Amino acid sequence: MRRLIGLFQFIHIITLVVFLSSCGKSLNYIGQTAAAPQRIAINKASQDLTYWDAGEVSIRYKIIDNKESLSVSGSVQIDDSILYTFPSVKFFYLYLYLLDVNGLATSRHDISPLYSSHATFPDQLQFSRRLPKDEGTVSIAFSYWGVFEERSSILRRRSDDWEIHHNPFMEKL
Repeated sequence: MRRLIGLFQFIHIITLVVFLSSCGKSLNYIGQTAAAPQRIAINKASQDLTYWDAGEVSIRYKIIDNKESLSVSGSVQIDDSILYTFPSVKFFYLYLYLLDVNGLATSRHDISPLYSSHATFPDQLQFSRRLPKDEGTVSIAFSYWGVFEERSSILRRRSDDWEIHHNPFMEKL
């Protein structure tokens, strides 16, 4: 009987590992094509602040093309309609994809700003990164994923969550 229980536990662990490894791949869009409206040409991105808005998330950024690398800096703002009810952040990831002439993602870079988990999300968060530039990079695309939570009261043990995400890539048919 102990062997049977051990076998079931082993099968359960293997299934969980396979499931989790397949989930990780689905969140990485390297090799996929970004939708044309989501592509931001690097030659248009300059030292001037540029604005990108996805409704839930707004990004003010500037990109400096240093030939071998890109310097990316700016700020992230979450829409007030979300923060009014869900002011605390559980997690928030901001990614920048480098795209070739066909809009194909050649690499993904985490440019997430620093924040305190389960703390009130401020009006704006700053980010700044120097990224290696892939050969043939002509444009970029942003993606994000985050979960925000309402302020839990003393009487409640659990708070409600609100998930936000943006995927600039075309779905495979």
